[in-house]
Amino acid sequence: MTQVQRTLSSIQLANLAKYFPHAAYLRSDSGAKAMDIFSCSPTRTTNSTDSILNQAMLGAGNNGFTEGWLGVIGYDQRVFAAYYAWSYCFDHSTQLGTLYFSDTFDPQVKQNILSILDKHDVSHHDTHNSAQNKGLSSQNWSRSQSYDAYREAFKTLKDYILAGDCYQANLTQRFETEFSQDQAFLFDAFLHHANNSKASFCAYIAIDDHNTLLSFSPEQFISVNGARIETKPIKGTVKSTGAITPNQRERLLSEKNKAENLMIVDLLRNDLSKVATLNSVKVEHLFDIESYENVHHLVSTVSATLKSEHNAFEAFLSAFPGGSITGAPKKRAMEIIEELEIHSRRYYCGSIFYWDISGRFDSNILIRTVEHIDNNLYCWAGGGIVADSELESEYQESLDKVRHITGEL
Repeated sequence: MTQVQRTLSSIQLANLAKYFPHAAYLRSDSGAKAMDIFSCSPTRTTNSTDSILNQAMLGAGNNGFTEGWLGVIGYDQRVFAAYYAWSYCFDHSTQLGTLYFSDTFDPQVKQNILSILDKHDVSHHDTHNSAQNKGLSSQNWSRSQSYDAYREAFKTLKDYILAGDCYQANLTQRFETEFSQDQAFLFDAFLHHANNSKASFCAYIAIDDHNTLLSFSPEQFISVNGARIETKPIKGTVKSTGAITPNQRERLLSEKNKAENLMIVDLLRNDLSKVATLNSVKVEHLFDIESYENVHHLVSTVSATLKSEHNAFEAFLSAFPGGSITGAPKKRAMEIIEELEIHSRRYYCGSIFYWDISGRFDSNILIRTVEHIDNNLYCWAGGGIVADSELESEYQESLDKVRHITGEL
């Protein structure tokens, strides 16, 4: 492994994304432990989880990503993953970047990457300022379904809940816009929103020339470091107008929101118990409040100890898809979602993940996510519906969650 300390600018990263295939960029917030990861030009790609499971990992966690798998699994089980034998990591605690090149990485491709970096070097190292870009909200977004269609789905879902079919289900709707810009616009738009969203699990991944994901997710799904598993489900949302007010705090900590959050905490406790050692599943934090650009959220933290016979990716698959975007009980909630939602979720509500060669694993829930497909952009939003959910507030919540992306619809 060759290691070179070098902090890259957003312009350099944008050029790597322009000139090399399958660029992937994971962006954290500026917390002390945050780490940004960028790579491109993988050594191989796959559309099968079996290929990932068969990869030998060392299993001794570290603090970053040097080489390994980075990919996405859609809510509908579609898969794109790639093995990257080099990476760039930016450590927020030190404000320094490092390039890592595996000894197995193609030396000619390595030289091409370094040449691009040298060609576009700049006198200052501003990793966090994107090019001038008004972001995705500059596009002409519209709703993919009518309010009446949402209302009918909501009513049917409430009937299922009152009949005892499920306790909670996540009902979403889609937004769309025609898109005539190039890939460079998408990368700059990603930087623009990642810089402003305050979200800790932003991700960009170029699946191919016609399909790109931009996620500004605040939600961690499964992380594994050594034998420690952790997940941080989000349930409970109020619109943000800046710093949280006493009234917003009271609304966020309502009995409805806490009950909604607790249902998913219990579901995830059950999911983790499938791969955890006996009596190791713990709720470390219940009903924490986290604030973002457009909303305040209620967040809990569940942890466990991974059984020695399971690896990190198996733990991830055992809990997939995340309970916060399905409902409880999960199987029945997913059946109802399939019946009621007009548009396929595709990658939305799936997860982008990385699995480093050392064994370190992390993943997000693909919410606040835009998918570029050919000449269109699509975005989804929704929320957990329970017995006392109100139509107007739930509909407005779904708009609030993505208004920083779609503008005011």
